[in-house]
Amino acid sequence: MPAAFSLLHGPWGVAVGVVGVFLALAATPQLRHCLLIGWLCIWFTTGLAELRGSFLTDGIVVGGIIPYSDANNFLREASRLVEGQNLTAWASRPLSDTYLAGHLCIAGGNVALALALAGIFSAAAIGLAAVEVRRTMGLLAATLWTWMLLVYCRRYLGQMLSEQAGVAFGALGVALLMRAFAANAVRCLWPGLFLLSLALNARAGAMLILPVLVAAAAWRWQHPGRVRVLVLATMSVAAAFILSFGFLKLLGAPRGQLMANYHDIAYGIVFGGNWEKPAADIPNYNQMDRSERVTEIDRRIAAAVRANPSLIWRGAARNWSDFFTRSKAALGPFSFFMHPNTEYVLLALSGLGLLWSLAVSHRLSPLILAAGVGIVLSVPFLPTSDADRMRIYAATMPVMFLIPAFSLAGWRAWMGRFAPSIPILSRSEPNVLNDAADDSPGLLYCVLPYLAVMLLVPLFARFVAPSGPAVSLRERGPDTELTLDVNRATWIELTSSSDSRRSNTRYVPADLFKRNIFGSFHAFYPKQAGFLESLSRPGVALVCPGSTETAFLIIDARHLKEKGRKVVVLGRSHAADANYDPTFLENSLENPAILRQRAP
Repeated sequence: MPAAFSLLHGPWGVAVGVVGVFLALAATPQLRHCLLIGWLCIWFTTGLAELRGSFLTDGIVVGGIIPYSDANNFLREASRLVEGQNLTAWASRPLSDTYLAGHLCIAGGNVALALALAGIFSAAAIGLAAVEVRRTMGLLAATLWTWMLLVYCRRYLGQMLSEQAGVAFGALGVALLMRAFAANAVRCLWPGLFLLSLALNARAGAMLILPVLVAAAAWRWQHPGRVRVLVLATMSVAAAFILSFGFLKLLGAPRGQLMANYHDIAYGIVFGGNWEKPAADIPNYNQMDRSERVTEIDRRIAAAVRANPSLIWRGAARNWSDFFTRSKAALGPFSFFMHPNTEYVLLALSGLGLLWSLAVSHRLSPLILAAGVGIVLSVPFLPTSDADRMRIYAATMPVMFLIPAFSLAGWRAWMGRFAPSIPILSRSEPNVLNDAADDSPGLLYCVLPYLAVMLLVPLFARFVAPSGPAVSLRERGPDTELTLDVNRATWIELTSSSDSRRSNTRYVPADLFKRNIFGSFHAFYPKQAGFLESLSRPGVALVCPGSTETAFLIIDARHLKEKGRKVVVLGRSHAADANYDPTFLENSLENPAILRQRAP
């Protein structure tokens, strides 16, 4: 694929996707869902195929397919559930692990297929929400909303990360909330709030948007039944948190805590750093278990705030300043575009969207205002210096993108104040349903597969039908005997440049694999990068077993050609980086120079 048409990096790949979105949204109402969701499924799976065909090795993926770092940790936790084990203490957001475990279980343990399924679920959720935006705000606003989300999502195409659950459930929540506010379909309000809360439990982020949305719902349906709406909306939000806590207690480690890694961010907010500051300030930080780290961080934060309460306000002011001014150290809310002029235009459109929403007669005004206020109130607790180009805001990005999209639709309600002759198609009629609410049950039925994958399938796999481990290790003298289920593994084989099998993404020229070990991988994992470079030669296979025992395997490719479902390999675990799970390495591929470097 030409670089300019890359879905992952180039400008035209997204442009082609947006043109297809525009044409699908411009189709007749009977065809929109089918055309748009089908087109987005093609776009997402093409992005996964491009990542596989790139053979890229960066901080998240090895060889374009093997999960690394955080992605491997999510794969490990998901694999534990599929294999009938509980999560480790690392899993502080259990719903993200159950969502990935559901896809992994359906895919039979095949990582590539599980990621393709996750992409299809995200595509369907975005398509459903885009049609709702089209129905209420118009064609241009829906196209703008989808464009922003495609640009944001392409970074996570084919990645085993919690953003998969955050974006999918966040977009599905937007679809239901749009239907609820625009069509007065109050029965869509409760599941919409519930799904958005699930998204924020799976991918923690701008939590304060939830109470603001509850308040907006109570204001929107104030006549009649404000108290009923307020109570049920609160119960919908609380149910997601109760569910997350229940899954942690049922499936988590004995001393596991919800969102325990947020304590590192809170420490940086109070003491003027980022999430890495606790490791720099606290002696023996890396030797502590997670509960000990949380206890020590909380003690230091409490002592500092008691001594100087202004630390809280200073941290909040610093984070607000970073969010709105786009400093070099902390980029702004649209920094994932990596183009300042585009970011400034979208910030201006966001301001216009909030301005138009002040025309309170518009049905969507409470939703738009709640999105803006909820995001801004959450910024002090989510510093953009830690956000990694808004990664931490993943679950609420579909809601946030409604604000600039509304700038293309809300002007009618605003101008209606000054020129009543202007037709206002979206004026509020709180007690009258329109045609958009007629198919609300159909939209609600679309929620069921998502809940099944996140909640039911992992429980079935964990307690009813766990699969055997794809990899088993057994000590044999100084070495380790490894048994691999080939049918459940995802692998690539390094070949010579002249190999005729290059048309298959499983066969990668060794020199291309070595050349595509990206710079960030060298920066974060220098020893592991050097190790992979030393082994980049024909006949070597890298295997992702999708199991709990190893991160990935490096073996002689001939083992993959042996007859039978299982192969047995003798080797050892290689730990080039202390903060990363061991990699199994076959004895015949050992590099003496690397072994000497590893020696204490």
